[in-house]
Amino acid sequence: VRLLTIHKAKGLEFPIVVVYGGARGGGAGGGEPIVDRLRQSVAVRLKVELPGSPAQTLEPPAYTALAEREKLMAESELRRLLYVATTRARDHLVISFFGSPVTKKGEPAKGALLGPVAGVLPEPAPLDAEYEDGGVLVLPPSAPPPRDDRDEMPEVERLLLDRAAWREQRGRQLASAGAPAPATSPSGLEHVDEAATTGGPGAPPGRAKALALGSAVHRIMELCDLADPSSVPAVAAAVTAELERSDLAGEAAELALACWEAEPVRAAAVAAIQPEGVYRELSVGFVVDGVIVSGAVDLLYRDGDAWVVVDYKTDRAAEPEVLLHRYRPQGAAYALAAEAVLGEGSVREVCFVAARAAGRVVSVQVDDELRAEARREIGAAAVAGRAIRPDELADGDQTPASLG
Repeated sequence: VRLLTIHKAKGLEFPIVVVYGGARGGGAGGGEPIVDRLRQSVAVRLKVELPGSPAQTLEPPAYTALAEREKLMAESELRRLLYVATTRARDHLVISFFGSPVTKKGEPAKGALLGPVAGVLPEPAPLDAEYEDGGVLVLPPSAPPPRDDRDEMPEVERLLLDRAAWREQRGRQLASAGAPAPATSPSGLEHVDEAATTGGPGAPPGRAKALALGSAVHRIMELCDLADPSSVPAVAAAVTAELERSDLAGEAAELALACWEAEPVRAAAVAAIQPEGVYRELSVGFVVDGVIVSGAVDLLYRDGDAWVVVDYKTDRAAEPEVLLHRYRPQGAAYALAAEAVLGEGSVREVCFVAARAAGRVVSVQVDDELRAEARREIGAAAVAGRAIRPDELADGDQTPASLG
């Protein structure tokens, strides 16, 4: 089950779609300033109170004309939204009613999604029956749940005991919720020297450049067109300019293009044709044995009945054994995170793409052994103090280690 706004549902299709709240109208509104883009001006309506006279509304003719135009545009937009909402369904469209899409005068209710089609909707079904009208099945409204037939008020003593029990339970819950919870990110599980990941003493020279470059490559791969390699340099120029590191545009484009050409990314480009077949920079979060794990998966795509996790690496580690030693726990955590939502057994493999090695791919099959390894690493991070507080987690998984 997915809950979506109509705008978020654009371009998608589902076997069954429920349009909820379509009969409910918006507020009265009105009186707001209206922008006249043609004349580059703003029209306003004012309410003034003069001494000795009742309040009056001052509405210039320009405002009246613009308000009528805004009304027509709002009605047109409502029809477009109704079209989008009702055409997302592949097999069944369910329309729920709460209220009426028309006013007492029989006019479409202001802001009601179903207002434009109120005249062709079937009549409501009786309370105890359903009927079919031209292929549309009309269901009766649900009966309200039975009410408690108790006529007597509960005893005061029992109410006080219930309240005392509630206060005690509430105190335990507040104490539990207020206790700091250990948290980490998949990047925190990487087997790399801490000085190198933080840029502290002993870090290799040019660490700041490496971090900026890694950040740029990840951002490029999030925004580029997976079907068009020519988009990579253009996105690289924009991304590095945004990072105020335009001097890295060429190198970032070269590394991103190596990732773009890697076999898993090419497979993801094919999967992108189907709805919800590809996710990029997907934020994930789950709890393992009381430890919160939060991060972002670089690329997740569907391959048949299974899913594949792809992680880009821009550091100089290129040998398969080095990549696996350094990043296998991180990849395992990403697999656990994805399966927390998709279901256990849904992720088939994790692919590490080494950008500096011409997009070399090192894959790890996801099995029970890898899942157990991820849980051990997450638990060890919490016990060893490598875990961090949830409020210290950055957005996504943009820790220095993941960008190296």
